Amino acid sequence: MTSFIAWPSLESTLLTLIFYGCIVVVIIVFIRQLCRLRHWQCQIVLDGVSGGRLATEDLFKFGKPAFICPLFCMLYLEFEDHSRQICCVWADMLDDTQYRTLCRLAQQSS
Repeated sequence: MTSFIAWPSLESTLLTLIFYGCIVVVIIVFIRQLCRLRHWQCQIVLDGVSGGRLATEDLFKFGKPAFICPLFCMLYLEFEDHSRQICCVWADMLDDTQYRTLCRLAQQSS
């Protein structure tokens, strides 16, 4: 959004319409993504050994050791078809006990 500040002075009506049209499109995209994010969820079941499965029944193993810090836990998932995905779980997504349990299991599995 701050890149709109760098636009040159708008003396043409067409450029003004394009400028404000771009601003409206960006705002609509941000609102749409926010609405999608509110309904997004991912259920991860860790087996405590070397990986786990997602709610979609996709099995995975950890490609690299999990990165764990007080703010978030980053899981590097590698699926059976050799595709990879990074899953970042923020500490405020779970209550304190659940977050600590997730971090322990991720560390044991890595």
